[in-house]
Amino acid sequence: MATLIVPKLLGAEERRFRWTDLQIKRLSACPTEGDLLTALDTLLETLDEAYHQALATIPNTLQKRVRKILIWLTSSSREMTSREIAAVVSFPFVDDVLRICTSLLVTVIDDDTHETIKLAHFTVKEFLIVQQAYDESFYWYKFTAQLAHCCITEQIIHCIFPSSTSLPKALRPYAEVFWLAHARQNDATTDWAETQLLVDCILKHDNILFQDWLRAHHPLEVCAQSPLYYASLLGLKASVMNLWRNIFPCGNENEIIGSIVTTAARMGHVDIVRWLVEQRHDATNYIDFPRVVEYLQVNIREVLCNLLRKGPKISLSAEAIYAATKNTSGDVILEVLLDEDLVTLAITEDIVEAATHNRWNREILDMLMCRRVHEFPVSLRTLLAVAKTSLLALELLMDHRKNVIEFEDHDYPALAQEQSY
Repeated sequence: MATLIVPKLLGAEERRFRWTDLQIKRLSACPTEGDLLTALDTLLETLDEAYHQALATIPNTLQKRVRKILIWLTSSSREMTSREIAAVVSFPFVDDVLRICTSLLVTVIDDDTHETIKLAHFTVKEFLIVQQAYDESFYWYKFTAQLAHCCITEQIIHCIFPSSTSLPKALRPYAEVFWLAHARQNDATTDWAETQLLVDCILKHDNILFQDWLRAHHPLEVCAQSPLYYASLLGLKASVMNLWRNIFPCGNENEIIGSIVTTAARMGHVDIVRWLVEQRHDATNYIDFPRVVEYLQVNIREVLCNLLRKGPKISLSAEAIYAATKNTSGDVILEVLLDEDLVTLAITEDIVEAATHNRWNREILDMLMCRRVHEFPVSLRTLLAVAKTSLLALELLMDHRKNVIEFEDHDYPALAQEQSY
């Protein structure tokens, strides 16, 4: 029989290993020679046909549930347990999930801690997700990535911020961590209207459930703020765009603008920073830049360039330099600011002292010294500040500025008492 099977498989136009593997399994399941010959004569030409055929066998009464399962398996932010997927479709038993979803599409992995359910192969995801909206009357199982995130967002928001409806608790741990990741996917290419309205309503400061979540995940942000502030904090661009229209009758316009732009920038939300600056070209006039410098950790170059490129250059203050010493990414922030020529910086005694405030972070002082050693003042105050912070910086200053450094006799004991850590 091998002389019949091998040429048949090798002669097929479909060359993907997954297709070959499925055909071999199909042929291996044939109990008789006649069944095998029939199977050889009816080989599906493509992998897509195999998936179409498998999904076509699912009864109409189960299609919505199967579609929801496939949406989760293609678009969840982590692998899902069998118990979680059962909760997605409100099944009390995990076996029911496997019963309605063919093994051609999903598989179960049983490890020491829990049972994970996932797509059987990466080509299943490629088959299910389409780039543009699909007419469900043709293929009920096709969907866009945007639609998938919209569906997941709606479901997990009800899990984490439930109304009176009682929902399965199995999805709550996932919802606690990942609801934002899904809600952020709204790029206005799919009809998110109802789901987005749900997201916007959550952000109200009098929402006790939201405040509880905020206290657990952002404990420094528990003071009552506007929904727009929370949208900016959490990176929800669609919410920012929706809520922006209603901010100006509510109070000090410039203060509000400064607060939300500062918040988006320090959290590293590039798209929101870019959009806000486009709405108000003078937005940088009202930001708390030292706060941005102190907390910005991600997307540093993109955030700073979008924040500062269009407006007039700001002068880097001693407060901003001190803020950089408190940020483990402070040296990267300063490098971007200087390399991209986004700010002006005059090396004064106050700037030097600010760079030496944090003895456990000498990178700021070392970086400034390497770049601007010839601009450093050489007063005793500067030398003492440098000496107590960085031996490298002190050596650079002494080597490059020795011709202009002048000491009084009483300066030497003071300098000798300082120790560089």
